[in-house]
Amino acid sequence: MTEIDHLALAHREGLPDALRILLQDYPRETWQAHPNFGGLVAFWLDRHLMFRRLDAMLTDAVQQALDRNNDPQNFARNISRFGGMLLEQLHGHHMIEDQHYFPLLVQKEPKLERGFDILDRDHHALPQVPTPKDPALEHIDSLAGKPFQAFPGQDHRAHITSHLNFMATNMARNNPMIMASLEKNCFEHISLMAQEQIEVEFRQEMQQIMAMQQNPQAMQNPQMQMQLKMISEKIEARKAQLIADMMEEFMKEEKKITSQFDNDPIAKLRARELDLQAQENQRKREEGEERINLDKMRAMMNQQNQDEKLEQNEDLAKLRADTSIEKTILSKTLPNAKDMGPSSVIVRRDD
Repeated sequence: MTEIDHLALAHREGLPDALRILLQDYPRETWQAHPNFGGLVAFWLDRHLMFRRLDAMLTDAVQQALDRNNDPQNFARNISRFGGMLLEQLHGHHMIEDQHYFPLLVQKEPKLERGFDILDRDHHALPQVPTPKDPALEHIDSLAGKPFQAFPGQDHRAHITSHLNFMATNMARNNPMIMASLEKNCFEHISLMAQEQIEVEFRQEMQQIMAMQQNPQAMQNPQMQMQLKMISEKIEARKAQLIADMMEEFMKEEKKITSQFDNDPIAKLRARELDLQAQENQRKREEGEERINLDKMRAMMNQQNQDEKLEQNEDLAKLRADTSIEKTILSKTLPNAKDMGPSSVIVRRDD
């Protein structure tokens, strides 16, 4: 394992001793009494403490859920709220550190550059997990063509209502891509809303399923298997019915928007123009990809031809060199015609 791999976030348990030398001179418990502690330093360290508190809250919530001491809806809300807050805040915090604070601190103390390089790699090694957003930010993402998704514990009806109102605007109605991304997100909210309703209606049944699944011996009992199948089918049927009812309600609201669109000839003409433009852009994109692939193929063929020519030239050069060596050897080993007498014989045949 190389030194870089040894110091990677997934492999090490802490920073090397050489980078912890200042901690010996300035123990953590003495920081607050230091005259330079305060202002931005205190604020930045408090941010780190906040992240640790959020992490502890999430760990406690997960443990309570595993111990079945937490309401499923309450657990989903807490995970969505505090988990989203941790990821969003932590990502912004790391960006500011990498781009602003670390370079300034390296200028103050160049010996710490290696340590900050390690921390910078740590930040980039963390997974970029999507975080919950409010409807307004989702509308901004839809305008920019960026993906966004629904999360458990959100106010699903509020998100859907907000999206429907935005879909009624001319900007959204005249852009099929925006409408598609908003509808996709509405369907995600509908699915999550149905799932959360199922967790309320079938709380005891779902706890029973979990208990059965955690007992391998019981799962081998044919009666228990049949009971589990019946409960699962009952839950799925109820969830499908909930989704159907919610979809019917959603389609009614969306129909109000599309009916306004159908009665607006200018909007219909604009939509047709956008469709044609989208088709033209797709055609150009496909042609561009084909052209790139063709250029790549030509480049590969040219490279192959050049390699073959080089190999042929090398073979010819080697053949010429071998021929020249053979001629030299022959010229030194065979006698000249002047030196050969009339009875000189190079090759003797048996009579």
